[in-house]
Amino acid sequence: MKTFVSGALAYDRILYFKGHFKEHFLVEKVHALSVSFDIATIDESFGGTGGNIAYTLKLLGGNPLLFGSVGDDYEKYAQWLATNNISDEYVIRVPNSLTSQAHIMTDRDNNQITGFHQGAGAEPYTKEIPVDTESIAIVAPAHPKNMLQFSKHYQESGMKYIFDPGQQVPTFSKEDFATCVEHAWIFVANDYEMSLSLSKLGFSEEELHNKIPVVITTLGDSGSVVYTEGKRYDIGVAPADTVQDPTGAGDAYRAGLAIGLQNGLSIDSAARLAATTASYAIEQQGTQNHRFTIPEVLARHKKSFGEEISL
Repeated sequence: MKTFVSGALAYDRILYFKGHFKEHFLVEKVHALSVSFDIATIDESFGGTGGNIAYTLKLLGGNPLLFGSVGDDYEKYAQWLATNNISDEYVIRVPNSLTSQAHIMTDRDNNQITGFHQGAGAEPYTKEIPVDTESIAIVAPAHPKNMLQFSKHYQESGMKYIFDPGQQVPTFSKEDFATCVEHAWIFVANDYEMSLSLSKLGFSEEELHNKIPVVITTLGDSGSVVYTEGKRYDIGVAPADTVQDPTGAGDAYRAGLAIGLQNGLSIDSAARLAATTASYAIEQQGTQNHRFTIPEVLARHKKSFGEEISL
């Protein structure tokens, strides 16, 4: 079974600030903001939501079909995907442009400020998107018009899709955002993004839960919450051996969720697998630097949740 993954392909530059952002902001002066942060280290890595999800899907034994747009500087990323046996058949190259770039500043509390240059990712996706109603699709954060394009394609073709707006919520029009969200099989967002989403849609939490089969809110180190069929499941966390960097944990969570569902797990069990998968991402700096074998992830899952599953 394939997993269709549309999202950004980007070069990540992660900047580490040893202090606390909150110590540098004056609420009464936020309208005239002028701050500077002393960066301790900078790490460069392959990233982007689409690339990150595809990477972890492959570790889990999945078969990702990766959809995205890249620029003239793509060659290093192409080699990385090939090394990890991830096909870029559906990745399009946009001439005279740069691949998307993310500059992510992280403080001591793992709060993040991100500057994202869309580059080639802002261009329309022009290849024909295949149809496979047996497969699951993930619409991950990318340019809103491309997220809308993929969402509509899955709606028209009868494919189930997971919609993950990420930090793109403010860039959508209300109408386009509603089109993507209301027809999704699963809507997943972190706590802050979920609040923004409710505000944009004009929904209460109850209304959102009644419109969409599955709604998942991720809560960082407090786990996640799954709402489906009038039920609430509180999903805990799988303890990591060490905490290095939260960047990319959400993408690893989405990959684990999709693989769990493709392997016939219930939605709450798939969410627990997602939590287990996410724990590996935070053990390494960068978004595609974690490694695990399937037996390792199954053992950690059993240790964390007392649940024996197979993949």
